[in-house]
Amino acid sequence: MDWPPPRSWRTVWPALGLALGLLLGEGALGLWLARQAVSLRAFAAGLVGVLGLLALGAVLWWLWGYWSLRYHLDRNALTICWAGLRETIPLPDILAAERGGEEVLVPRSFHPLRSQGYWAGPAQTARGERLQAFATCPPAEWVLLRTGAGTWAISPRDPGAFLERLEAERRLGPTRRLRPGREWRGLWGWPLWRDRWTWALWGMGALGALAFFGLEAARPAGLLGMPPLAAPAVALGFLAVAWAWGGLASRSDRQQAYLLWAGAAWVQWAGALLAWWAPGR
Repeated sequence: MDWPPPRSWRTVWPALGLALGLLLGEGALGLWLARQAVSLRAFAAGLVGVLGLLALGAVLWWLWGYWSLRYHLDRNALTICWAGLRETIPLPDILAAERGGEEVLVPRSFHPLRSQGYWAGPAQTARGERLQAFATCPPAEWVLLRTGAGTWAISPRDPGAFLERLEAERRLGPTRRLRPGREWRGLWGWPLWRDRWTWALWGMGALGALAFFGLEAARPAGLLGMPPLAAPAVALGFLAVAWAWGGLASRSDRQQAYLLWAGAAWVQWAGALLAWWAPGR
């Protein structure tokens, strides 16, 4: 049975407003860039646009986490579902379940997934007890689930009914033994997101593409007789295809993916060096 948390449009209005502002800003920037000649000024504006797209993606992730949060309870476990994440807490592992209180604190450090109506991440009680929160209400309304491995804070819409159902499921006993832990589902569960070599090769490719575009923008005479920015655009397309192809290949052959990403990064840097040293420019 799924137990949704309480949700309020008042909580998400700021994020929705920010997303709309970013979309309008990206559209205005795109129209402005379409009228500009190739230059370092336009290149810098394009970088601002890329950063804006990343910020928009972060806001959409925030909203996805808020609206996808739910708790699935059965005889075997409580499963916290949040933005592609599945946190499994076997019911036999729960030592105590109780309502929260004012003693629950939130760290003073900034965290993008913390607000008065949305809590996803680490928190701490006044007694120094650490816990993981996946909730959409203030700490006083949380339900705390304590196990030998840690404490989780959740916020079912009806805490009293949830605790009664939890106790009833525990009395019935599990039908099978589940292991505690968390996993990412779908695309987010691919191992490449947690592979440092993946990020290193992607970073090298992205920096090479930026260098290629920047050098072309600084001296927009075109490369090898091509129109300005045509060569780095082709190289960027090759980089995107290599990233996608390598991502699919990494599930069965990680070495092949590394070679693809390294080759794509080499193309970017080779183009940047050619743009720097090309005669007659």
